[in-house]
Amino acid sequence: MADEKLYELTDEHRAQLKPWAEKWIANALSTKPMDDEDRAEMDKAVEGLYQAADLEPPANIVYSPGPVTSACASCFASAVWWLRENPEEEVKLFGRALTDDELRMAVLVACGHVAEAVKRLAHPDE
Repeated sequence: MADEKLYELTDEHRAQLKPWAEKWIANALSTKPMDDEDRAEMDKAVEGLYQAADLEPPANIVYSPGPVTSACASCFASAVWWLRENPEEEVKLFGRALTDDELRMAVLVACGHVAEAVKRLAHPDE
């Protein structure tokens, strides 16, 4: 049974290999920033993955401008979550408990959303 061929590529299929390979290589190497359409597709994909795993999807999905920013932001977000669960450590580190607004501001900056953070600092009531 192991030697039995289940499928064989046709000439039509072989002709499609190079264009498909070029398309997906270009996609993988693309440095184009995500746009709203990309984010909407990613939201659907994340939801689908969680559904397939029979898990509750995340309440929030955070996007950042690039992989280095993502790495920094994810580390920073982990620290924020840890501080929220260990407020006594927050006081040891900063001399006082941080407000939710201060934590949100830190996450915005860490995620590369400096313009949004500056806007919120300039207009905190908006």
